[in-house]
Amino acid sequence: MEDTCTGKRKKKAIKNWVVILGIPLVILLSWFAGGYYMVDSDVALARKNILAKNLKPNRVNSQKWIICDSLDNHVGYAYLGKGSGYGGKILTLTFTDTAKVITSIEVISHSETHTYFKKLREKNFYNNIIGTQPQALAEDKNVDAISGATLSSLGIIETIVDGYSKGEGLSFNHKSNITFGLKEVAVILLLAISLIIPKIKNAKLKVWLLWSAQIGALATLGIWLNSAITLTQLNALTQCYLPALAGGLFIVILIVGSILIPLVSGKNIYCTSVCPFGAAQRVVGLFGKPKTFRLSYLKWLKRIQWSAALIAISFAAFARNPTISDYTIFGNFFRLNGSSIAIGAVLLMVIISLFINRPWCHFACPIDGVFAYVKLFHRVIVKPFTTNTQKNENN
Repeated sequence: MEDTCTGKRKKKAIKNWVVILGIPLVILLSWFAGGYYMVDSDVALARKNILAKNLKPNRVNSQKWIICDSLDNHVGYAYLGKGSGYGGKILTLTFTDTAKVITSIEVISHSETHTYFKKLREKNFYNNIIGTQPQALAEDKNVDAISGATLSSLGIIETIVDGYSKGEGLSFNHKSNITFGLKEVAVILLLAISLIIPKIKNAKLKVWLLWSAQIGALATLGIWLNSAITLTQLNALTQCYLPALAGGLFIVILIVGSILIPLVSGKNIYCTSVCPFGAAQRVVGLFGKPKTFRLSYLKWLKRIQWSAALIAISFAAFARNPTISDYTIFGNFFRLNGSSIAIGAVLLMVIISLFINRPWCHFACPIDGVFAYVKLFHRVIVKPFTTNTQKNENN
């Protein structure tokens, strides 16, 4: 009997290590495989864009071109710049006249959500920049971002400054002011309450704190900030794109805090009490009689859910596009927009929430799979390491 138990433990340990090492390997291989299909370099994309305008580019360096018209008259310059937005890398071409005043901005590659870029056009973001000089943008640390598309607008400004400064061989300390305010305090408070909940032994107090955290998440992250952890953000992190801190510091706190806590404690507080869409499903459940889904094939449903998350992350790595495989429906619920399929999925989950406890969280959300991996990493690597360290200190 003891040998049987030992054999099962060894088999389980091997499976755990296969998952721990295998998942990063799959994502890494997807990234390298995608590289073979990235035919055009950034410079090649820029050149194609210039030629498409019937202009003649004379390359100065990897960031700058002298632009001539069809009669070989010097009409201006073009600068290739890179930056990071909400969904990762943004690549732009900034065209100027001979006096280096911006005449147009062309986004030639990006991974941003379509609705964010739509807001930039609707609110005349590009028109407000045209007519200024890149150097003025570089020296202005308080450029107005577009509400609802803050990281995308800051990312584009970053590309303009990047292209001009490198093209001209200049150095600008263009760092937008990072502010710590009410948004950041609200997120930290929400994380702190959620961290306390598992430690509470009094059942009534525990339920009260859970509902306090859920209502707080619904009000702050859902209605006020309209932000949550999405697959796009996690895909961007796996591709080494960090969100701009200015205007997005609370997002960084939310992501880092939500990952570090289960990594250290093994408790997934985000899915249980911080996620605003999870809170919305709980609130909807008050109007019905939701039951916890406990079937013999529950493990297989979870494996399908987690496998779908891995496929989505790997495909994003392959395509070098963090937004391409994001199927989280948080934004569609709180912004009341999106494709007909997304809106249909939201309505379906709301209806099912009347009968099953948080169906999206338990059986569809890709974020659950990410935190399941973080918890496994804690159990297999972090916990044994800390336990052995404490034993050595005691000895």
